[in-house]
Amino acid sequence: MPIRDYYEILGLKKGAAVDEIKKAYRELARKHHPDVDKSPGAEARFKEINEAYQILSDPQKKAAYDRFGHAAFSREAGSRSAGQSGFNPFGGAQTGQWGPFTYTYSSGGPSADGFEGFSEGGDFADPFDIFESVFGFRGFGGRREPNKGRDLSYVMDVDFMEAVSGSEKTVNVDGKTLHVKIPQGARTGTKIRFAGEGEPGRTRDGRNLPNGDLYISLRVGTHPRFNREGDDVFSEVLISYPQAVLGDKIEVETVQSPVKLSVPSGTLSGTVFRIKGKGVKSNRGTGDHYVRIIIAVPKKPGKRERELLEELRDIT
Repeated sequence: MPIRDYYEILGLKKGAAVDEIKKAYRELARKHHPDVDKSPGAEARFKEINEAYQILSDPQKKAAYDRFGHAAFSREAGSRSAGQSGFNPFGGAQTGQWGPFTYTYSSGGPSADGFEGFSEGGDFADPFDIFESVFGFRGFGGRREPNKGRDLSYVMDVDFMEAVSGSEKTVNVDGKTLHVKIPQGARTGTKIRFAGEGEPGRTRDGRNLPNGDLYISLRVGTHPRFNREGDDVFSEVLISYPQAVLGDKIEVETVQSPVKLSVPSGTLSGTVFRIKGKGVKSNRGTGDHYVRIIIAVPKKPGKRERELLEELRDIT
């Protein structure tokens, strides 16, 4: 029986992005997990979904599959590919048992979307993360009771400067009033945990368990004048042609406080100056501020300006 296309298994078009692959996997794995889906063929379907995800969620395996299809993972093609490109498509594979089902999966998996230890909705690096997300436990050999209620995850928008300086907010989540302390230097994806504020836990026989936790993931807004990369900040400053030619001392706005910057004579448009220690302060340290100089050219110079520029042109 021919092997189905991995993209088709996940209901995606060929070349789909990693985020689309993760989303499709989460939805299908929850829907067709054998403890949820009691229809005939559920076991085979679930195994097929996991196999497709393990290939398409790994950048190297996905690239090989996009180029060679299933042939990339045959013994012969795998050896040839490893010899040519220096990577083994089967590297890091492990075998696990959960209940009656055996799976081959890769430990580690892709990173959590750039977030610091958190991915909205969960980042399932291997099939067993699904079990923990859906059922509240992780392990092999048979169905176990969850040890607490399900965790809840929310995203909160934060102003750029509030994230830089740190602040406190009071929010209402599912009828609960929470005081959120935004740490200084917070980034998009910074996770704040509220222990015991998730869903109530309960066993199948009705015994109460500890509540799950609630996680708030921050989404930091943009700024009209500053761009941020990590803890470094970037901005642009306009100076006049005479300032660029003769040099000058200008004031540069930073996320901390204004700074006086000496612009040497002969500065070219596009020159970048580094102002050390004037970036974002965080528990990781303090970033720098980088300012790019842009020379402002008047579109309609006045009569006197034109005369002076013509004199200068004649001199040079």
